[in-house]
Amino acid sequence: MPKLRTTFTFWTTLIFLLFVGLQYFPLTGVFLMMVGAPIWTGFFPHLIALAIITDILIRQKFPRFLLVIPLFPYAVYYVFFAVDGLHIKEIERELQSQNPVKIITYNPDKYALIFPQYHARDFVQHYKVPTSYEANSNRPEGYTAYRIITGDLCVQSRGIKEHSHVTSTVSWKEKALFAYKNFTNLCKLEMPESPTKQHLAIKIEGLSKENDKPPQKLQKIEYSFYLNKKPLGTFTAAHYAARPLFPKFIIGCALISNPPAWKCVHQLRYKKKVLNTFPKNTDLEKYGTNPIAQMLKIEKYTESDLESFKNYPETEKYLKELIAKKPVPKPCNNPDNEWGCYFNKKAPKTGDNNIEK
Repeated sequence: MPKLRTTFTFWTTLIFLLFVGLQYFPLTGVFLMMVGAPIWTGFFPHLIALAIITDILIRQKFPRFLLVIPLFPYAVYYVFFAVDGLHIKEIERELQSQNPVKIITYNPDKYALIFPQYHARDFVQHYKVPTSYEANSNRPEGYTAYRIITGDLCVQSRGIKEHSHVTSTVSWKEKALFAYKNFTNLCKLEMPESPTKQHLAIKIEGLSKENDKPPQKLQKIEYSFYLNKKPLGTFTAAHYAARPLFPKFIIGCALISNPPAWKCVHQLRYKKKVLNTFPKNTDLEKYGTNPIAQMLKIEKYTESDLESFKNYPETEKYLKELIAKKPVPKPCNNPDNEWGCYFNKKAPKTGDNNIEK
């Protein structure tokens, strides 16, 4: 047997134990936590396995039968990985058999789409709807409306609704990491507005809680559809905490807030996998993977659709009516427009200025 100090296995294991030990104590561990030590320490089991294989096959420091030490854990892992895959397929088949292909066909002339909070703003830039709404109790109108409009109409609409509208960029996240496609010919308009058409409302709720003890790998999400508060049907989506193709670990310590403590963990990093719960004859190419779009049969935009986008007639008509009602800017020398004069670098009139001396 060779001296252990001459092997890669010894030094790799020693460095691994050193980092684990330094993380155990808060005084040194807090600095390692800030540079992500629990994540990159999780790669050391793979480095140790690689070091053992190198010492056996290339450097011939150990007999070949010891290859079972690094290879056996991987064999066990991939057995569980395969079982996981079969279980996921079974769940998908079950939910696909339960879910409908369609709830109702969306008609923009008849229905106003009302979303849960934070869903309307993204939906309107990916799917072909003139307007999407969110309930908002902080506004007198009771709702916030979202539209995408052309750049020229975006400029013209400034100042409508007493400056309570907000414009933002229309963009898509691309496949490359941190890459986005911005459509400079468009803007997204957010403004208070009450829907005047029939209310086609969507409610989204989890069927199982994320903080269940122990945590559940399968999480179901139910989409419920209502027309003027009358139930139309439901669709169940799901995601699963699956084992990744390549095992990744978290090994180390960190501060936690509830309850406040210094906690050390060693665990496998699971990957959130969105399950395909759509029935087999679902057109994913036309309507995408959004359950709302699928159940209401709303087509998704293509890149060329947005690059050559034209305003919806109802959007253009509605906004032009609001633009026509915009108050005419008061001239800077108008005594009722003191702040306008101030921002034009002229001193606003005050009561002191009007006192006769």
